[in-house]
Amino acid sequence: MMKRRFFQSAVLVFATALISLTNYSQQIQRTPFDVTNYKMDVQISPADNKLQAVVDVTFTPLQDTRSITFELNGSLKIESVTRANGLVLPPATTVTTPKTKTKTTVSTSAQPQVTFVQDQVGVSDLGPSVKVDLGDNVVANTPVTLRFKYSGTLVTPEGGPLLTKRLAYVGQNNGYLFYAARWFPFHDYAADRATSDITISLPSGLQMVGFSDTPVSNAGGKYHFVTSKPSLIGNFAYGKYTNRTLRFGDYELQFNTKVGNDALIANYGEILGRAFDFYSKQYGDSDSGKKIIIAQTDDDTLDFYSSQGAIFIASRLFEQNKTATTE
Repeated sequence: MMKRRFFQSAVLVFATALISLTNYSQQIQRTPFDVTNYKMDVQISPADNKLQAVVDVTFTPLQDTRSITFELNGSLKIESVTRANGLVLPPATTVTTPKTKTKTTVSTSAQPQVTFVQDQVGVSDLGPSVKVDLGDNVVANTPVTLRFKYSGTLVTPEGGPLLTKRLAYVGQNNGYLFYAARWFPFHDYAADRATSDITISLPSGLQMVGFSDTPVSNAGGKYHFVTSKPSLIGNFAYGKYTNRTLRFGDYELQFNTKVGNDALIANYGEILGRAFDFYSKQYGDSDSGKKIIIAQTDDDTLDFYSSQGAIFIASRLFEQNKTATTE
């Protein structure tokens, strides 16, 4: 009898704790904010499977706040976060007290100290993320720019939103960076659109492709992409591509594929051209305009991934017969 009462009490305590934890997670309140612009300087090192980036994120808090939380791929480790709008802090001074031999850090500036806590594992409800303490209270509707410096290897799906499919990959012969991978400080999936100015450096022998409002420039392996209208940004692929441009009606289809896919390129071009022509007549022109980029990826990512002005297609879909391609 005593054992049964003890067991019932233990179950009750456990259930109460579980309910309390669930309610707590549901009550987590984070500051709502709107990201307006990204400025990125990204370096790709295929031989090391490594990405390095310095990213300026401009956002506007929608209520008074001192902290902001972004999602970020768990394979990427943040080195520093600073206020990029003229508020970069000088080094602090370390003072050693002889008697206690303890070190005390003394700020040499009256400027607020920006700090951050990164969760690479994803224990919170957001998944892998970083919480930034802005150092002082920021009034609602005041634009803020944070500069994130980070790096990491991108080889497996680990750190991304899917367990078995890569959405970001840096390989020796090919790679891709998709918006959904959260490879840059990220907010409000598929809802928070922003403008962008992105420079990506890549070794010679490889080509980087992605959507840009302006002609893409390439100066010594530095590719420059611009989106002047708010959109879901950050979708790119690279490889040892052969380039072929097809026209169907008013559409220009720019294919970037591996060697040996010429027959299927013509087939895809006709199918996609008919589809774009149909949808334009039904719903009007796309925000992407009349130019569409088609890039071949690999078989470890999604079969198809579409974004503004670009469609990314897995390798195996370039190796199938015409009937499969049409479907």
